[in-house]
Amino acid sequence: MVLGFHFQAPTNSSIWMISPNAPVFYRGFYHLFYRFTTPSSSKSKNQSSWGHAIAKDLLHWTHLPTALDPGPERYDEQGILGGSMTLLVQGPVILYTGISSDGATTQNAAVPVDPGDAMLKHWKKIAQNPLIPAGGRVAMRDPSSAWRDSSWRILLGGENASDGVGLVYWSNDFLDGEWKRLETPLLRMPGAGILESPDFFQVSESKHVVKASLRDDPAATFGSDSYAVGRYFSENGSFVPDDDHGAGRTLGLRYDHGNSFFASKSFADTDKDRRVLWALLPEDPPSKVAARAPPVQSIPRKLWLGSDEDEEELLLQLPVDELASLRIGPGIHMADVTLEPGAVIQVGGDALPQLDAELVFELPDLTTQMSMENFDVEFSSTGNAAAHCRKKGARVNGILGPFGLLVLATGDLAEHTAIFFHLGRSRKGPVALVCADHSRSSLANHPEEDLSAAALHGAFVHLDDPTVFRKVAKAEVEVLELRVLVDNSVVETFAQGGKISITSRVYPTLARGDAARLFLFNNGSNAVRLKRLDAWTMKAAEATLL
Repeated sequence: MVLGFHFQAPTNSSIWMISPNAPVFYRGFYHLFYRFTTPSSSKSKNQSSWGHAIAKDLLHWTHLPTALDPGPERYDEQGILGGSMTLLVQGPVILYTGISSDGATTQNAAVPVDPGDAMLKHWKKIAQNPLIPAGGRVAMRDPSSAWRDSSWRILLGGENASDGVGLVYWSNDFLDGEWKRLETPLLRMPGAGILESPDFFQVSESKHVVKASLRDDPAATFGSDSYAVGRYFSENGSFVPDDDHGAGRTLGLRYDHGNSFFASKSFADTDKDRRVLWALLPEDPPSKVAARAPPVQSIPRKLWLGSDEDEEELLLQLPVDELASLRIGPGIHMADVTLEPGAVIQVGGDALPQLDAELVFELPDLTTQMSMENFDVEFSSTGNAAAHCRKKGARVNGILGPFGLLVLATGDLAEHTAIFFHLGRSRKGPVALVCADHSRSSLANHPEEDLSAAALHGAFVHLDDPTVFRKVAKAEVEVLELRVLVDNSVVETFAQGGKISITSRVYPTLARGDAARLFLFNNGSNAVRLKRLDAWTMKAAEATLL
């Protein structure tokens, strides 16, 4: 299935795209590199290469010649894994992990053949490789972009006795000096296995973020991307997270709560003074749909530091502003609509397989509508929102919810993907459960309703001071917000101004092309008020092959 505005492999190519790598803005162009394999070739599964594309606006991409292939030297003869870009005075440098002829991982560098070429079309590996030889009993991979303290430093994902570790290496000379490892890891995740695609960057004057990709979520296709906000101490290279995530785990926050978001990579966009994030959106499940829905990259997202209702600092993310340029025409606009219990209202006409929708619901006045005892949903733990989504789903009738959108829907709703809110209570007070329910997204994959772990995902938004329920009407959160991007088989949801993101891969067989429709719905026993809805069909982004 070809997508409209997500970054994907060149049309009609046989390559299988994997993780994003080494994004950078350089001399007027955005550059995105990505790992890929070629199933039809003689390469083994791990013998991946790096593709390369450039754009002026993060949307319309030109695919360039392959940037890096395995070999012929022994240090990366068996394949190339992940890596990052660092801009030195003399020009950009890629650091990447190679798989050597004996299966060990090495860390290597490549530089452009012509640093003056803004397109960076051709790359060469440096003679000094490997900069960091195989690490013995400690596996290592996917070097981060370098930062400068008293010396150059990079973060590598590692594994030591089944524990995931983030290892810091330092050197006084980036290309010609010896790289040595700091004794204490920057992060540790007991029992997580090797950490992939680590990232480390500053988000405020006093705070840094450390992130890694973990294969620890059985409900996700590949795994999850977790992070922590905290303080970095350059004197000894240590990182102290703001919050204790338990069991000696450094990371405890999620970039995305969906089933399809992994191996993310971010970069500092010096052109627009922002941080931009991409991630791999793998197919789900691979055994059923690989032949028709290959992996793609997420839409580029802007990333910044915010806080939640408990004043915990966290990363917020929304689509980059450039995406609005793909909106077609005046759009569809609704305001001050009451969704009565059981309501299902079609929005616009047919042919909505690609759309961008923004919704704002009024937060119900809980102090006058009902007492706390009347909530039908009790969320015993806000630590496992996905379990509550799976327990309830979009079709279960509640008191305040579920209500929201049905996207990629057929007219009779035989196929649909539901994005919704469901209000309830927790030990901390009233909360809104935000869910993506694709248990009915495809009759082919789910002939019966599927409430398995792979079909529903979500997160919580706390609505008030956890100690006083009746203060909810005066809470800072007075509206419930959604931004939903739909692109044929990808649904990316953002709630509450970017505090929550949920990414889903879905595979409709009927609700495609002209048959894809959009609906508002309310399956709660109380009416809810839609303050506004603005939606646009989206044109496809252009992609060319150089």
